[in-house]
Amino acid sequence: MAYQHVSELPTPPNAVNPSVSPAMSAVVMHALAKDRFDRFQSAAEFKADLEVAAGGKVPDRAPASDDFNATLFGVNPNSTAASEATLRRLANDENRPTRTQSRPPVAWIWGGIAVMAVIIVAAMVWVFSLSPTAIAPNLAITVPDVSGQTAEAGIQELTEAGLTPKRVDKADADVATGVIISTSIRPGARVNQGEAIDVFVSTGAPSVDLPSLMFLAEADAVTKITDAGLSYGTSKQQNSPNVPAGQVLAITIDDETTQRTGAQKVPAGSTINLVISNGMVQVPDVVGQPISSAQGQLQALQLTVKSVIDQSCGGGNVTSQSGKGEMAQRSTITVTYCGGV
Repeated sequence: MAYQHVSELPTPPNAVNPSVSPAMSAVVMHALAKDRFDRFQSAAEFKADLEVAAGGKVPDRAPASDDFNATLFGVNPNSTAASEATLRRLANDENRPTRTQSRPPVAWIWGGIAVMAVIIVAAMVWVFSLSPTAIAPNLAITVPDVSGQTAEAGIQELTEAGLTPKRVDKADADVATGVIISTSIRPGARVNQGEAIDVFVSTGAPSVDLPSLMFLAEADAVTKITDAGLSYGTSKQQNSPNVPAGQVLAITIDDETTQRTGAQKVPAGSTINLVISNGMVQVPDVVGQPISSAQGQLQALQLTVKSVIDQSCGGGNVTSQSGKGEMAQRSTITVTYCGGV
């Protein structure tokens, strides 16, 4: 039920009770929109649409304008003022109590230094007198050379040799992904049974941080790509309801077809292709659909919908529309629907 509440559109009232007018049904659907910004933004707006619906006409609805260049607020510059004032007060406090304790006798100081020197010398004699721990010849292991093997095969060989390998991933443009670059102990060295050893495995070429190119002009986006040490490939145009014509709406990497938006981590040396908005939208044919459903589809494309009532028929379905197919962003579409009894 919770999933339905979040994801499914409510049933129009006139689909449940035919006595509810299409106009009043459209107002109810507007008030129940999933996106809070698609609902009425004020009581006055709600009242105005109710009055229009009471007159038998479906209220006109226009999308809210988008700000493509929104700015962020800066950090409060006064956030550190209190701590700085406290530090200054501590540095200039003239009311601190005067130290009255006298220094210890000089003889005591030299005596303490002498005792510490004796302890240090004794410790050094004891350390150097220890015999190094010898590895028993019959327990020593010769580290095998697993460089160039796959991670799975190399780790298995080290384990079978009696070592305790640990995989460590590391970027390397010269070694294929999943292949062992080297180990933390040189091959041929003799070590104890169960000795821990790091196995460095290549993850391929290192990644490059590519900033978001959304809403940038094509030339500016190409500059960002080359500044990141990457290669620019091609550009293609695509419809978009909200990205202005000539600006980037997505990218693709190398030969991939998946379109990506926002900042990306891409392999070094990748080719970045641009998807550019052509400033157009594809307007669907909504003739024969309920007026509330038609309005929703057209407004999702950020088009302005004008509604005209046809009193010669009933049922609330759309009988005609002023445009369909490819049209300019934010165009005005007039739909005529049956509103008679």
